[in-house]
Amino acid sequence: MANQITTSIVVQFSTGGSSGILTAEIDSRADGYNKGKTSFVPGDSPAFLIFKSSDVEIISIEASAGSIGNLVSGTLEVSELLQFANVDEATLQKPITGGLTYKWLGNNLGVPVMVGDVKVRIPTKGVGILKVDYNSPFLARQLSGLSTTLNGETEYSVLILITGEQS
Repeated sequence: MANQITTSIVVQFSTGGSSGILTAEIDSRADGYNKGKTSFVPGDSPAFLIFKSSDVEIISIEASAGSIGNLVSGTLEVSELLQFANVDEATLQKPITGGLTYKWLGNNLGVPVMVGDVKVRIPTKGVGILKVDYNSPFLARQLSGLSTTLNGETEYSVLILITGEQS
């Protein structure tokens, strides 16, 4: 039996007071490109999803081995908890395209509103946790062209670097 290799990638940046988002993750959706698989063996071609805010342009995607190919992109349903600790604004983990629904877990600090495609603002500063559900667009890519050995190694990692520019 071959040894399994686990890999994941997350890239996030923010410049100044702006809220640009650029993140990537292995496609772990049960009905996604990897069919829920998050561990891979040499020779597999794992797919990953890139999430970016509307003010970010991808400049390049480079892999330390293999090649990167485009797959059909789409929208992912996201659920997350936002924490408000005497602040009136929080940042989503992924950009939103619409469909925001919410529920306060405990203190109700009012009706949240979107500011751009990554910030959520509430009318009242306080201490509260807001459960939000929303849709986020993704770009799907696939790492391929890897053999069962890489420079004589049967277990190896591949680094994927995604570079973006915020406008």
